[in-house]
Amino acid sequence: MKNINELLVAKSMLYGGVLLLSLSSLLLFTYMRVPESSEPEDVSAAVVAPASQDPPFGAVYKEIKLKWPDANKPWRVTNPNAGREEAKAFLPNPILPFSSLIYDQEPFTISQEDLNDDVEKIEVIIDRWGGHKGTKDEKFRINGNSWYNIPDVPTLPSTETHDYYHHDNPRIVINKSDLTTGSNTIEGTTGHTSPSGWGQWGWTSVLVRIYYKDNTREVAKGSVVIPSSFGENPEVKVSFESGTSISPTKVDYIGYYEGVDEDGDGYTSDWHEGYFSPKQIQTGKSFEISNHIGTSNGPGDFALNWDTRYVPDQASGVIKVFARIKSSNGLTYITQPKTNLSLNRIGASVKIFHAQNVPPRFGSRKNNIVDVVRVRIPAGFDITSITDSAMFWRTWNGKEYDWGYNNYTTKFNAVNHGFHQSYYNVPKTALMAGNGATDGKVWIKADTEDHAAEVMWPGPALIIRTGTFPPTFTPTPGVVSSPTPTPNGSPSATPTPTFTNTPTEIINTPTAGPSPTATVTPIFSPTPTITGVPVTQTSTPVPSIGTGVACGKADVNDDGVFTIADFAEFAQIYGRGTLFCDDMLVDYGVCGGRDVNKDGKLNIVDFGALNIGFAQRYYPRESCSL
Repeated sequence: MKNINELLVAKSMLYGGVLLLSLSSLLLFTYMRVPESSEPEDVSAAVVAPASQDPPFGAVYKEIKLKWPDANKPWRVTNPNAGREEAKAFLPNPILPFSSLIYDQEPFTISQEDLNDDVEKIEVIIDRWGGHKGTKDEKFRINGNSWYNIPDVPTLPSTETHDYYHHDNPRIVINKSDLTTGSNTIEGTTGHTSPSGWGQWGWTSVLVRIYYKDNTREVAKGSVVIPSSFGENPEVKVSFESGTSISPTKVDYIGYYEGVDEDGDGYTSDWHEGYFSPKQIQTGKSFEISNHIGTSNGPGDFALNWDTRYVPDQASGVIKVFARIKSSNGLTYITQPKTNLSLNRIGASVKIFHAQNVPPRFGSRKNNIVDVVRVRIPAGFDITSITDSAMFWRTWNGKEYDWGYNNYTTKFNAVNHGFHQSYYNVPKTALMAGNGATDGKVWIKADTEDHAAEVMWPGPALIIRTGTFPPTFTPTPGVVSSPTPTPNGSPSATPTPTFTNTPTEIINTPTAGPSPTATVTPIFSPTPTITGVPVTQTSTPVPSIGTGVACGKADVNDDGVFTIADFAEFAQIYGRGTLFCDDMLVDYGVCGGRDVNKDGKLNIVDFGALNIGFAQRYYPRESCSL
């Protein structure tokens, strides 16, 4: 018996020692190894673009457009050292002749005068899909010359930078000696955070802008005319300079203000414009500026009305506007900006609420529900006063997969294996104000076994209007107005817009397909029970549990105390402290779940927080009850 007792004591001491060592290691590992960006990134506040993002006002340039052919391989750029067999199908990376990338409407031509001493600089603007997670060190070169680094999106977190999905318009200045008046080629390459990883990004189109030195080219010039203080849907036009025989043919108007991020750089207080092809398969698709104030093809002063429906309220004097004037000789002039402008609404207000908790790899496949992102309306906001609301999404491979907001379920109307961005109506019944853990929950779910549905950085944004709608206006022939249509009829909680042929559309609620529904009333139940019954409706409680990553219950064997068995399970799922939990609303009993503070994350707070952390309630505590 003595030997048995000694064995039991020794065994207990061994377990105790292992436990202490494990706990110490876990704490040390967590504090030393987990980077800041393992926390979901909060982009709830406006991000102001630096002055370096400003266009070269007063400059003259020639713009040449390249579009990738109708094939799957040419637009993809793959890590040459990728080890997976699937990756090798895209290697070697193609060397693409410009002649195969011709944009039929504007053929690519370079003459000697485009490469002489009158040239100030040459800039390349890329329509870039960020590609697979871990993709890094993207590069390109022209005619086999030196490689150019393509910069990362400037607002991404400094750690895990290459694990965020993004689609943007990086700009790179190249040497004019890289180009010739004859045949030209372009090729790309890339790396990966793991040397043999499947790094892959995509480019579907490229702009080449050749800027000329001052006063070396004759073009139509002018200045923007817009009142310094204006209401909804103001008129904007150009006052042209005299003394030239060159006539204007097109004017693009671009505004600076706080709004949604359409060009993917993460700046929300910025010049609003983008250059994206609708999809990598581009037959019959246009490749033009989008998400700007609008484009006018004249005649006269090239006036148009700026549709301000989704332009948020701005501080006084913040707004700026400039124009790109294209001349009959094919050259474009960038006007000086009209500054110190103010939008003064009467009887209405428009607010924007940006995403919080945007995680790396914000995507879904295999019916995984990802619901850690929040777009919150501040507590105290009068929901009853809202007359219009829409969510702005930027997706890649969004197709018709599910998404939801609070108690509302709907679908994307996006692109298969391609980039898409749109406003989607959100009914008033889906809106709620508050700063609670589940308030403003945004979720996505894709039933694909193939490529995930990706949400592009910096995540969705919610636009809310209170009060009156802007007056309707009839667009002038030859004008492509701003990227939002005018609603029909009287304003209501869910107005129906009239669609126009514009670069970014607003999408009404599609008919919901099969989606999980809860056996509770559609009023924000804390623990919905998913039944998986197919429904056709426009408002469904959000499926919050059961399909996503479950962090699980803390007391694995329901014995009311934390033991080495519970710790072993906790440590295994804890990993590096970077896990997002989809089961924060599940009732796991008196000892709770591993995500003890129910914030959707499993991190050091859940392990060591005073009174509630796992370690605080561990043996010899006689109960793990919260």
